Amino acid sequence: MIHSHVPKYYYLREKLRAEIPNWPTNHQIPSEAELCEAYHVSRTTVRKALDYLIYEGLLYRVQGKGTYVSPAKVMGRFIQSTAGFWNDVRNQGLNLRTNVLEHSVKLADSYVAKALSLPKGERVFSLVRVRYIEDDPVMITAAYVPYRLCSGIETENFTNQSFYQTLHEKYNAIIDHGMQYVEARPCSVDEAKYLKIEPDTPLLVTTGTMYDRNDIPVEFNVAKSRWDRLRCEVRIEAGPG
Repeated sequence: MIHSHVPKYYYLREKLRAEIPNWPTNHQIPSEAELCEAYHVSRTTVRKALDYLIYEGLLYRVQGKGTYVSPAKVMGRFIQSTAGFWNDVRNQGLNLRTNVLEHSVKLADSYVAKALSLPKGERVFSLVRVRYIEDDPVMITAAYVPYRLCSGIETENFTNQSFYQTLHEKYNAIIDHGMQYVEARPCSVDEAKYLKIEPDTPLLVTTGTMYDRNDIPVEFNVAKSRWDRLRCEVRIEAGPG
């Protein structure tokens, strides 16, 4: 029974929120008509409750088919470990899979050269990958490293190994700190194909340069993430006053 002092949509929303963890990913929840009958509420009330849960990323709707349980979101961090995305995902107990799109030595264009404080045309190692969480594509990443720091790295297989760990252990390129910038951009047709979303869907895009202990640039990176699969942790620290 819904208590009179509690809005009906709020009561239904919280009942469904409590039930969602018991359902598997991509499970189809009861239809709007079934929820109306089960909770003795109107279609408007059901729609309002579901819209809230969809907005929060807990559910998703497929036009003409129904409403389903969303995959769990990956925790990203605005204050991130230098261990990289590979270790972040593994520490959350999730399975990570990688599809390497580009793995080559090339000449730095003006954009990459500026980010790495290199002359335009200097050689860099370029690594572009699609990252999958539990077989769901969530991110396209591009990394660029001055080739003089990692000569021979193009022979490595980054389908199943950590890029940062390889830089550290095999090439002694040690990342100490960095700065990331975050913005939203619409995805291109090619990006939509790889991420299995519609073109122009907003992506969470981070760009940044990572440095060693001597403030020498080691890597420039760009990550384009599906907003519906990423939740960001922001650390707040005490300031003066």
